[in-house]
Amino acid sequence: MADDKLKKRIQRCLDILMLIMSRRGLNRKLLAEKHGCSVRAIADDLKLLNDIGFDIHYDYKNGEYAFSPRDLKFLSLPLKEEHLLSLFIASQLMVLTPLEPKANEAVEKMLASLEEDTRAFLRNLTDRVCIAPGGEIGDMQIWSDAYRAVSECQSIEFEYQAFSRKRLEHWTLDPCGLYLKEFDRAYLIGLTYSQPRTFRPFKLCRIKTLKFRNMRFAYPANFSLRQYVANGFWSSDKGEETSVDVEVRFHPSVAQLVREREPKERLTDLPGGGLLLRRTVRNVDEMYYELLRYGHWAEVVRPLALREKLKAEAEKMVVMYSS
Repeated sequence: MADDKLKKRIQRCLDILMLIMSRRGLNRKLLAEKHGCSVRAIADDLKLLNDIGFDIHYDYKNGEYAFSPRDLKFLSLPLKEEHLLSLFIASQLMVLTPLEPKANEAVEKMLASLEEDTRAFLRNLTDRVCIAPGGEIGDMQIWSDAYRAVSECQSIEFEYQAFSRKRLEHWTLDPCGLYLKEFDRAYLIGLTYSQPRTFRPFKLCRIKTLKFRNMRFAYPANFSLRQYVANGFWSSDKGEETSVDVEVRFHPSVAQLVREREPKERLTDLPGGGLLLRRTVRNVDEMYYELLRYGHWAEVVRPLALREKLKAEAEKMVVMYSS
């Protein structure tokens, strides 16, 4: 019974933290209504989150609670509920960072003291949600529903704004994971119902409506969100699975930034401090927009089509700024 109460509170606290990160006018009353509990229970949860190092504060000017992963602080705590909760949520904020292995190791030690069904519950959450430090993550209701669908294995339907099209597309999905970073880099990953059934990512900011199908699905044993994110992914709005090998040379001025964003196995050091990135993508168009941020500090080696597309864009910019 105690474990059931702990499971519910951990899930509620994680949900509260994610909701507040969206910075959309939340107060205790709204949080209580969403979670079907008392305002006092929400106040206790907020106090607990603050006690374990999450500097959540109320912005009286905007009438909302606010928190950023950059505000994260760690306290020395005894081995109890607060310690477990702190390590569990902190481990989610460290996904794909050098601290992730140690955070996961600490969580495993904490989980060893709990019953098996509770351990399974927490491992499911850590396997299905990755929270990366970043800015706002967009529409609160959409990603809140997406989080619920993932955590409860509920099949969903949604309208999706395709990357290169003006019309909305209708999708049916078994949602298997959430990768939350920034408004334009937050993804829902799942198994599609279109044939052949494949795993693919959808940007949360492009999901316009979402509804539950009142159907539960068995979570696929062959899917790993962490592996999927670590391998890199770019959504293909045409549903194509064709892979394209990309090579990009980066100037030393942006080498550190690239190292922070790409797994080391994709990178090769170049003379003078530069980097060569080798990466396989499913959608060259989104790789194109990713590379634009680096300007002349990034040179595409291959494919030729991507190189020519960036060259044409650079020529247009020269004309625009010369007039």
